[in-house]
Formats: sequence, C-alpha cells, structure tokens
Amino acid sequence: MKLDDIQSSIPIYLSAIKAVSQIGDYSKAQSIAKQIPDS
Repeated sequence: MKLDDIQSSIPIYLSAIKAVSQIGDYSKAQSIAKQIPDS
C-alpha cells in the first residue's frame, strides 16, 4: 500500500487484511499488518 502512495486509515488496513485473508494470501495479510502505523 505504501508503494502505491495510498493514504490509509485503520479501517482501510483492516479491510485489505480481511480481503487478502479470505482469498488465502496470508503472507500479504502479514505484510499489510506490518505497515499499520503505531499511533
């Protein structure tokens, strides 16, 4: 998501994680989860 220069909020991250998890791409879900800001 950072590579595509997309500004994301927590609901966007969660939606993306859910979507890739549902298709079975767990490594992509982990990658997205690591990009979630701490604040």
